[in-house]
Amino acid sequence: MGRSFFGRTDADLRFGSVAFANQISDSPESFGLSPSDAAAYQSLSDIYIASYEVANAPGTRTKGTVIAKNDARAALRAMASTLARKINGTATVTDAQKIGLGLSVPGAPTAVAELGKPDQCSFALEVSGALRLKWKCVNARATGTVYLVSRQIESIAGERVTGADREMKFLGISRKRRFVDLTLPAGTSQMVYQIQAVRSTAVGEAATFNVTFGVRAGQSLPRQMVDATQKLAA
Repeated sequence: MGRSFFGRTDADLRFGSVAFANQISDSPESFGLSPSDAAAYQSLSDIYIASYEVANAPGTRTKGTVIAKNDARAALRAMASTLARKINGTATVTDAQKIGLGLSVPGAPTAVAELGKPDQCSFALEVSGALRLKWKCVNARATGTVYLVSRQIESIAGERVTGADREMKFLGISRKRRFVDLTLPAGTSQMVYQIQAVRSTAVGEAATFNVTFGVRAGQSLPRQMVDATQKLAA
């Protein structure tokens, strides 16, 4: 059922139990309980409160009084849990009544955030030729979200790639909003990356990013590439 006054600290249990006992004793039937339920709980509550005070007083705190308090706490919590189940099983008891008793009330299911479309992708080329990708994405921190990364080679050394070599190929999965492409062919001058968020059976909209490398005179690709530029594909 979640956290309630009887699932927290000793102090919470002490003060919460008093309010709980008073309310169910005044009108047990309105909570789906019987007078004997209320009386039994009141008795256990009184025992716990007395043992709590003894165990927490400097002059009477001993190993024995602490054990007695812990035993009384276990019995009270067990009884509170039993009565809470009865209360929750009574259709006429409202959430407001449960909250008034100090019981937790499950909230409405939280809607799962929709998967966003990756954007603002930036690139950084390393001396080794590896290309680092980093992007942003709405709801990126939703639990279980991963990203599928694919790449299509458009041109190598200025020459247009054709046929099967120009197909979009899957590179890997990233659990974070970044990825390192370690398989970029030497001389690649233009490519397209596709990034798509996935969570369980949900699939977000794929985003594509064009990447074009500029070359200074006398330099080769990709180990000495410079002036990398990128834009979001239309």
